[in-house]
Amino acid sequence: MIKRLKKYTHYERQKGVEKMLNKMDEKIKLWALRANACDNFKNNSVFDVLFGDFYTNALGDELKRLDECEKNGKIATNETLEKNLKYLSLVMGLNDDEKKILEFLICLNSISVLNDIFKDCIVNSFSCFSKIAMILALSEESVKVALSYQSKLVKSGIIKLYKDCSNFDLAEAFDFGFEYFAFIMFENSRLEDMTNENIRQIESSEIKTTTNVDEILALIAKKPNANILLKNKEICKQVANRLESRLYELVYSSNRFYRRLDAFFAANALLDSKNSVLMIDEIDDIFNEKTPKALIKRILSENEVLTFWLSDECEFSKYFDMVVG
Repeated sequence: MIKRLKKYTHYERQKGVEKMLNKMDEKIKLWALRANACDNFKNNSVFDVLFGDFYTNALGDELKRLDECEKNGKIATNETLEKNLKYLSLVMGLNDDEKKILEFLICLNSISVLNDIFKDCIVNSFSCFSKIAMILALSEESVKVALSYQSKLVKSGIIKLYKDCSNFDLAEAFDFGFEYFAFIMFENSRLEDMTNENIRQIESSEIKTTTNVDEILALIAKKPNANILLKNKEICKQVANRLESRLYELVYSSNRFYRRLDAFFAANALLDSKNSVLMIDEIDDIFNEKTPKALIKRILSENEVLTFWLSDECEFSKYFDMVVG
């Protein structure tokens, strides 16, 4: 793990101070200066290293300059991160504010200099929204909506909110639902990498179709996001082939229930619903007597992606759009 984290570090340590190596230095300075305009960074050694040569009045002038650069699209960013953010924004339908918030949280989590700058920025579950709004020059209401429990970012499982109302560092106020997600976003990543291999693409099948496949295709024509319960994995592959769609499998996890639910909601947020089919095997850990019926109904009503649920027997079969024996 140490080697992996070292590989993803975007700064090298030099004389006890982090030296920026990527092209995001001006964006990081802009975020820090906005926070400094309202908060005291006098005892923050990293902030002093970045701006030690500036007089107090000059900091205000530098903030204005960087603000203007951002408005004119002249603030550089990491090209790979920008590419991956565009992909997520497209498939999840994120607006510009949501994209900016996700970018900031990714950078805060993965870039050590930025993390060090804001380590003394103490917030709670109420003030963190206003802090982020200030740093990104957004409205507080916009940030609250983007990070609410019903938002696309949170419902997808990508961003995790801490429920504790006590004070903590801004960098600790949020986490990601997938290990190494923030670091991987700086790479040329596949979907499997972004979700820590909880979702993987598999090959469809060109086997001759059966009557069941034709019936399923007729249902899908009426309801593209149908939930279909069946036993035969090959039928899923045949349907994907007939639809000319990519087939993804939700990987079984020994951690079971919550890990797989997170992956399910993420798949529905990240996959292109028009060209993807999701297959989920070993579903007894999700659909059993301990699962609240309200949650079952939510799972089977809020999905965006056509989903095949594989099981020899499921007591909740009445909730599915089709059951193939």
